[in-house]
Amino acid sequence: MEADGSYRRGVELHRQGRPVEAVRAFFRALALAPDFVPALTDLAALMHQMGQTTLALACLRRALRRGPFRADDLVSLASMLHWSGRTAEALAAIERLLAVEPTHGRGLLDHAMLSLPVMASDIAEAERAVAQFDSRLARLCGPAAAGCLTTAWGQSLPFYAAYRQGNQRPRLQAYGRLVSSSMAACFPTPAGPPPPRSRRRLAIVSNHLRRHSIWDVLLHGLLIHIDRSRFEVVLLNTMALADGETERARGLCERFHSCLTFESAMEALAGERPDIIYYPEIGMDAVTARLAGLRLAPLQTAGWGHPLTSGLPEIDLFFSGEQMEGPDAQDHYSERLVRLPGTGAFTVMPPVAALPLDGPDWPGDPRRIDIALCQNPYKFDPAHDHLYAELAAALPDSRFWMLFEPSRLDLYRILHRRLQTAFQDRGQDLERRMAWRPWLPRPQFMTFLQRSSFALDCPGFSGYTTAWQALHCGLPLVTWEGPQMRQKMAAGLLREIGETDTIAQSATDYLAIAVRLAGEADKDRRRQRLRAAIGATDNRLEVVRAFEQAISL
Repeated sequence: MEADGSYRRGVELHRQGRPVEAVRAFFRALALAPDFVPALTDLAALMHQMGQTTLALACLRRALRRGPFRADDLVSLASMLHWSGRTAEALAAIERLLAVEPTHGRGLLDHAMLSLPVMASDIAEAERAVAQFDSRLARLCGPAAAGCLTTAWGQSLPFYAAYRQGNQRPRLQAYGRLVSSSMAACFPTPAGPPPPRSRRRLAIVSNHLRRHSIWDVLLHGLLIHIDRSRFEVVLLNTMALADGETERARGLCERFHSCLTFESAMEALAGERPDIIYYPEIGMDAVTARLAGLRLAPLQTAGWGHPLTSGLPEIDLFFSGEQMEGPDAQDHYSERLVRLPGTGAFTVMPPVAALPLDGPDWPGDPRRIDIALCQNPYKFDPAHDHLYAELAAALPDSRFWMLFEPSRLDLYRILHRRLQTAFQDRGQDLERRMAWRPWLPRPQFMTFLQRSSFALDCPGFSGYTTAWQALHCGLPLVTWEGPQMRQKMAAGLLREIGETDTIAQSATDYLAIAVRLAGEADKDRRRQRLRAAIGATDNRLEVVRAFEQAISL
């Protein structure tokens, strides 16, 4: 069958990391056999990875109409719908699955995890979602779900709990206990301690050994500066995507393991028998999340790449920064909190030369206040939408610049509707006051920051990397510091460089600081001061030494 041959060619091309050619092969198969279900489902997965979610959903829905019932296709459909901000449709797909297979492990897990929306449409939905998540998580702890979930852990994660307000430790501890008990019952862990060695073996497990904020902020500097006379470093890379930074990482460790599956990572760790495991983040990657639910080394630690407690009893330490934690912060973590110096970051600013922006319609008009909004859409909590509208009213000569990721347009449409309501309620025209532009490559992004008047940090979830880049460009930043670490990241960075007058403690304060910056007479002086100060936060050896001390105890 010619269609089958084209399909198999597409599978092989995808395996070889040639996605564009794989797409062509799948399309050839479907041109010959439009209802060829394997080609439809594989094309859907590939299109979703490439940011073409609308086409991916169309392929999956066609496969579900034409083929026999397949639970995996409904799981994929639900995942893509949730990714697109269509929470109700995602849950409906999972409920359709559970009606046929009530003990389907991934379906049971998704019924809880997908109840946390990527983007809440309003404050009421955000509050309902947390209550719904708690209720469904409690059901997973019951006897009906026992034994069904072991293979599902990690495939669906409570990632979006971080974007809901409040202390998430109680619910994530409940989740963590469930993961731990289920995983420990099914997977062997090392018998006895690792053998004695002259150096302690540190295994770093990460999905981000590539150009990524976690690499730039938490990993690169650590690997450069860690004391190799005391620590032997091995890296486990759980991501197929590689770039020049991946090759750099290979040169900064004794051994480098490519572990794209949980099983291969378990095999690598069994061979290495590390004394310490460091997960720079727990909560963003399936392989990492499953490994973290097992006791695979005497000391297991997490970093703030995902700035929320793991809730897992197997994680002993959580590394944060003294400038990003309040006095009662230990209550936010199931792990023992380690406050490293400053923000606890090992930052290495990659060399980048700013490049011009295409076209005239960008920040930089001296007659206007250009306000940069550079965060992922789900960081904008509906409780804070009114702030942007109120600031628009207070600064009639201002323009907001929202950078958006084209592959997440569905989410930005939700954000646009929310902001439109907030602006209309305060007599403001969103279309006139806010410009929407696609995300920029890093050289053009640096120019965008340099030409903006100031940036607004999101009160619900602060952006560390954006703040770090903005300050390197001399761009002032307004942030509203909240009680949780994820609301303190930009504030911690500002506090570390001694620039605290743009850290707000209330909504009124946040707006007043923005208005003050807009009218500041000597803007250049502040910019020069910021650029001069931020460099001292990079390559901080005392942070590495404190990390070494913590993992040596």
